[in-house]
Amino acid sequence: MSGIASVASTTSFATVKVASEVWLDSRLALWHESQRWLAVSDLHFGYELNRNRHGGLYPLWGMDTVEHRMRELITHYQPARVILVGDVMDGSGSVDETLTLVERLSQMCELICIMGNHDAPVLRRKSGFVESHMEEGFYFHHGHRMAEMYGWLAPEERHCIHITGHLHPAHIFSDGAGLRLKMPAFMQARFDFPGDGAETSPECWVLPAFSPWASGARIPKTNDGTQLYAVHRTRIMRVTDAPVRSD
Repeated sequence: MSGIASVASTTSFATVKVASEVWLDSRLALWHESQRWLAVSDLHFGYELNRNRHGGLYPLWGMDTVEHRMRELITHYQPARVILVGDVMDGSGSVDETLTLVERLSQMCELICIMGNHDAPVLRRKSGFVESHMEEGFYFHHGHRMAEMYGWLAPEERHCIHITGHLHPAHIFSDGAGLRLKMPAFMQARFDFPGDGAETSPECWVLPAFSPWASGARIPKTNDGTQLYAVHRTRIMRVTDAPVRSD
């Protein structure tokens, strides 16, 4: 399913094609080779600062890790646009640090920042965060207001694939004897909205969380046809037993 490429002597990663011209990168990013956008979600920048404000004792390495990995991706792909699909920051305790990150990454390429449920309103006023973003055939929003955002689309736009985050999808491998391994995951599924009818169920791709602090959560049950890819640093595995709706 994936090939391993080397971007530097010490850095290896895997990629797998998940749709025409769209590649999942094991560095937790999605790349469109002709439209030349790169999408990541749920950086939760400043997670450790936010937790330490509430009495935690978290080491301050996560923010450096996030910025380094983002720079590595941008340097490798040279995208026309980087789309941060919400929850760029973790909480109000890291506004200044997040604004600094956005400024630095914006010097490398065009940066589109989408508001997530963790992003403080001050970011909209200071950095031009947006509710959603459109590319040809793709509709980007964070995913915490799925039905509402779908309702914003014009009828002729409702065929677009939604690209979201928010769920922090993960898959747990188990040997049945107590050994469990949780890995971040990329999910392709359709979500039904009550009363809308099957013909309006949009296709949605849910990005894995980019934050090194996000362990991920088991994905919700969805329609038949769900595709799930478990992501390791140097390998991407298509999971064949993704849960599906049983009702």
